[in-house]
Amino acid sequence: KAGEQYDEGRRYTILQISKYIIYTVVIVIALETIGVKVTALLAASTALFVGLGLGLQDAFKDLSAGVIILMERSLSVGDIIQLENQIGKVETVGLRTTAVKTRDDILIIVPNSKLTSEKVINLTHSEETTRFAINVSVAFGSDTAQVSDILYNIALEHPQADNKQKPLVLLKDFGDSALVFELNFYTRDLF
Repeated sequence: KAGEQYDEGRRYTILQISKYIIYTVVIVIALETIGVKVTALLAASTALFVGLGLGLQDAFKDLSAGVIILMERSLSVGDIIQLENQIGKVETVGLRTTAVKTRDDILIIVPNSKLTSEKVINLTHSEETTRFAINVSVAFGSDTAQVSDILYNIALEHPQADNKQKPLVLLKDFGDSALVFELNFYTRDLF
């Protein structure tokens, strides 16, 4: 299935680029056929093209990043990624943008240039299991041993936890108004 998604992305990229090239060639041939001097027209509109180029700079950057993503296969539909402390599932990879659905079912449209220029962690390409950490705050004066035992047992009893590697509970911080515990656990379900 992943191979089909890669091929679909490449096919889409090639079709889009081919379409733009064909449109450009047809327009140039049509203008030459009706007697318009294309070279004179291009020379006269150089300032317009410079302005357009500056205005569309980000769009061109996103398009070229989209081609890179689709050709390199660094991201594909269904991959679980982490971008700026957000974990999400890649829904679509387009030429200009990529749609990522978060764990909260929020669809985020990410410009492709952001995916190629910033640090993106592709959890799908990692090991079979991945470690996650959850912070839990409890009131001052709580029985720390009991809190630790409860968190540990919750992680052990969860059906999607991988208990080959035992969970770990740490007293992480004395917050402003609470004790902050960190529960570290492993799971095969990356999302």
